[in-house]
Amino acid sequence: MLFLADDATRLAGVISYFEPLVEQLRRAENLNDQLAMVWQLLTTLLDSTLAGRAPALAVFDELAEQNQAVGQFKQLYGNNERVQEFLNGADAAQLARVADIAERLRLPEHASVADALSQYPDALKLIIESGSDFLDRELVALQETGLSTNDVVHLLDLFEDIPLFRGTTDGFPGNDVLQRLGISPASIDPLVATIFALEGKAQGGDAIVLIATQRGLGNPAVDIGNVRRTLEREVQVDMLPLEFQSKASYAISVDRARQILSEMGVVELPNSIRPEDSVDYLRNTPRMTPEQIRDFFRRATEQ
Repeated sequence: MLFLADDATRLAGVISYFEPLVEQLRRAENLNDQLAMVWQLLTTLLDSTLAGRAPALAVFDELAEQNQAVGQFKQLYGNNERVQEFLNGADAAQLARVADIAERLRLPEHASVADALSQYPDALKLIIESGSDFLDRELVALQETGLSTNDVVHLLDLFEDIPLFRGTTDGFPGNDVLQRLGISPASIDPLVATIFALEGKAQGGDAIVLIATQRGLGNPAVDIGNVRRTLEREVQVDMLPLEFQSKASYAISVDRARQILSEMGVVELPNSIRPEDSVDYLRNTPRMTPEQIRDFFRRATEQ
């Protein structure tokens, strides 16, 4: 048994605190209410064990064995190992954000996120670790690229991070506007990045596709892109273009990027693209799915 005899009173107290919350959960009529109560329940549990003698999820398992309602609740959040690992290792600052995120998920503007999380629950780990402002900034920036909310959450679920691709030429510092604002446009779609790199190649540069993630870049802010953000699947990264290049985890030649897209059966791109033709290529090529983006990332970064 997890608890010794002198823990019996403490365990009984925890169960008695949980019972009304679980009862509310069982009566909840929609997913948003359920998610909010899930996190209220988990936060209570974790707070009660941060300084205790047992890991939070071990306490949870013990409660599930002794109380049918808690056992039913456990089935709601499932056997998600990645989320479990996070919760076991979470510190007080991370846990404090859980309740705030749960409250935000109850708001009408985040209803689609709550629904998507029921299908791709691993993404919740990234949202929690990124802080509660993730729902107000990065998530909105990703939704503004034109991906459906479900696909945004699926992308986070696949990467546990935000994938970022930038088509450029080696050593290009960006135009004057980008340098003055201190930002780097990037796309979550490697096909788009490849088109921009091919544009750079047509102008005589050493064209490359930079491959990064938000965490790999040091967690810069990721904000809404420009007026063509849907066409380009674009976001703005809060760092200068040369800093983006220096911190990007990988850089591949544009020809290698073209080859990968061809091997995947996504699109056949020419050897180079004139600047005046790039918009036509953007309009007449498909945007990649989360699974395709993950596959491109894997192929481009494998040794």
